[in-house]
Amino acid sequence: MVAAGLTEAVIAATRFGFAAREGELPVIAGDPQGWVLHQLDRRPTALGGSLPASASMVAAMLEARQDKSEEGKRQQNQQLRAIYLAELAARVNAAATSDAPLLERLTRFGAITSRSPASGL
Repeated sequence: MVAAGLTEAVIAATRFGFAAREGELPVIAGDPQGWVLHQLDRRPTALGGSLPASASMVAAMLEARQDKSEEGKRQQNQQLRAIYLAELAARVNAAATSDAPLLERLTRFGAITSRSPASGL
């Protein structure tokens, strides 16, 4: 019975999370379905760091589009790229350390599907 419980815990942790962290499988094995469902009652992990607000990012991108000089475009692109990489690192860190990995999976799924050709966007 213990092996079956651990098998279900591994399935829950990998299908609805990003794999089990150290010591997490025995906790999940107690109630794999409950572990998954409990995550839906939680809030997504807040991104740490000093990331700029969305409004300022949109303003910076619009400014970059209006700058006609090659040097200005290059500088803006470097700044935007650095912020994008910081946001990406924060999102990956949040997913890796979250107590609700299902929410992180759903966040990524929504971000991917909202940009797919099938979405019409």
